[in-house]
Amino acid sequence: MVHIMNIATKVLILNILFFSIQVLGQTKLARINDTDGYTNVRNGKGTNFEIVTQYKYGEFFQCEPSSDEWWIVQGFNNKHGYIHRSRITLISSLTDKEKYQLIDSTLDRLKLLRLDYDSLRKNEVEAEQINKLLELDNYEETKYTPLLEYLSELFCKHKDSNLLYKFLNIMIINKLSANEMPSWTLARVS
Repeated sequence: MVHIMNIATKVLILNILFFSIQVLGQTKLARINDTDGYTNVRNGKGTNFEIVTQYKYGEFFQCEPSSDEWWIVQGFNNKHGYIHRSRITLISSLTDKEKYQLIDSTLDRLKLLRLDYDSLRKNEVEAEQINKLLELDNYEETKYTPLLEYLSELFCKHKDSNLLYKFLNIMIINKLSANEMPSWTLARVS
């Protein structure tokens, strides 16, 4: 168990280093902060500009924090625009407890999606398989992978073996996944 903890610690530190490079580009991972459950993304700085898209509660996006009232944002759908800064919560500003809850629920949801997809593969229901695979890929790309930085941060700070267990469990379940980011960091440690 100690050997696994040492390898996992190295993996998580590599994740931190990798994502630190991305942070130097000034973009930050964020989610909306709006009681309506959604926020409009506009093509200019102000409510009089056209709505490009909407972000719903729970969706992540990248933003460039600044002293301006309107911040530049880009979603994982590659649509970009502006959101008023009062409607944005930076993931980095969450408490450790809030980050933990976010990561924990994300790992649980990813596990369910993967197991659901795998059960469909056995039943050979092609249309359902395609829909589940698209849902799984989207979730991995827009939730799981962006949160790896914060998983690493929390594990290194608190040495939480439950978080590590869930992360490694996802790695095992995702053995056939095309998402190479977590696997790549494990391979570098080996």
